[in-house]
Amino acid sequence: MEAISDYYIYGDGERICYVIAGEKATEELSLHFPDTTFVLLEISDWDRFLSPWKMENPFQRREDFKGEGDVTLSELLSLIPEVEKNRKYRSRSLVGYSMGGLFSLYSSTRTDLFPFIATVSGSLWFRGLKDYLSQNRANAERIYLSLGKKEKKSSSPVISTVEEKTKEIVSLLSSPSCTVGYREEEGGHFDNEGHRLINAVSFLEGKID
Repeated sequence: MEAISDYYIYGDGERICYVIAGEKATEELSLHFPDTTFVLLEISDWDRFLSPWKMENPFQRREDFKGEGDVTLSELLSLIPEVEKNRKYRSRSLVGYSMGGLFSLYSSTRTDLFPFIATVSGSLWFRGLKDYLSQNRANAERIYLSLGKKEKKSSSPVISTVEEKTKEIVSLLSSPSCTVGYREEEGGHFDNEGHRLINAVSFLEGKID
């Protein structure tokens, strides 16, 4: 595979959750939710393979986004039968941090195989996302979005819109057929990743509102 360079399985629970985040944070999840199997996806190039379409990169000295998220999604859908070949799980989730959160939300419009979606400190400042979501329905029963309170305090005019755009997307996603949760966490983008992911999975599993 080109986009998903490897994957790692934590736990052996009755639910399964695919995760795009840090290794340490995923280990925390597995300890906190013993009834859930976590599959950490290692992405070879986050900017290239988690972006839904091409866009100039607001981060200095980094290449523009290549918009090859569909490559990653195709590989993930091919991976599911391999990972789940020996077991039928009660539920399937897709949880992503940062660009992984953007990818998770985008994926929900391209497939209905993930009824439970979480974008944690997601890169929802991505240009054109709100317009895309207004025209492409998310195929999910529960969607969780969270953001650090300091994330909007960016020197980048693009990234500083993240709180405004995330709240707009929360309103856009809310519907009678989909339960949407939104939480603002303390700190900036890189703070308390494990705690934020735990809150996300807790919401998806119905343990918190």
